[in-house]
Amino acid sequence: MSQETPIPRRQAWSWALRATAFALLGMLAASTAAQAAFPGDRGLGLAVLAQGLVFLGIGLWGRPSFAVGALGRWPLLSLGLPMALLSGWVGEGVSALLGAPPEGWSLLSKLAVGPESVLILIAAGLVAPLGEELLFRGAIFGTLARAGGVGLPIVGSAALFGLMHLTPGHAAAAFVSGLGLGWMRAVTGSVWPGVVAHALNNLVWWWIASAGAPPSPSPGPEILALCAAAWILAIRQWPTGSSVCVKSEPF
Repeated sequence: MSQETPIPRRQAWSWALRATAFALLGMLAASTAAQAAFPGDRGLGLAVLAQGLVFLGIGLWGRPSFAVGALGRWPLLSLGLPMALLSGWVGEGVSALLGAPPEGWSLLSKLAVGPESVLILIAAGLVAPLGEELLFRGAIFGTLARAGGVGLPIVGSAALFGLMHLTPGHAAAAFVSGLGLGWMRAVTGSVWPGVVAHALNNLVWWWIASAGAPPSPSPGPEILALCAAAWILAIRQWPTGSSVCVKSEPF
């Protein structure tokens, strides 16, 4: 566990909520400005990129813990594929229960193959994973960890991560992803495995969108085989309970 000076749970939540609110306002402002300056698909692509930069800036300001050596647990990174599919199915399930169409799928499919596809690829595969992980599994996770326990930073950072995605389907999918990414942060003490897994998660959906195939609630055998292989690869070197490490730094 972290040797940082403990702080009251109320103080930790207060900071985490303020950081999330600040990030949400910054995201909306950056998105609005990008689309106003560049109408059309280019503006949407720049909006995604700008949102990632906002998260990156706030995450760096929060001074997350890095522990570069923790990336040695590379089998954990293989969880990015099943995490992407599981979170996607959950999001689509929530949307279906609410009678809503697949949220933003037609737009994502359009951007993934249009002239702005390279911009979307950079934003989704690099900037967004880095920025979101530094903010939610870095600064926010580290702050909540100082209030004590492992469950609070994992669940709390996942809940705030889901809240940032606004719509029910996206929020549910992000919450599921956030739980997996938070666990990676807890067992490694580093944001880097989560950054790589998050990037893989986003790239899986970018690839599906570029193929023009909406997410299916009934995955094919080849997808199930890939997921099973990913889980086996990760579980073979899964850390024991005694190796759980929650590192944080002052905010």
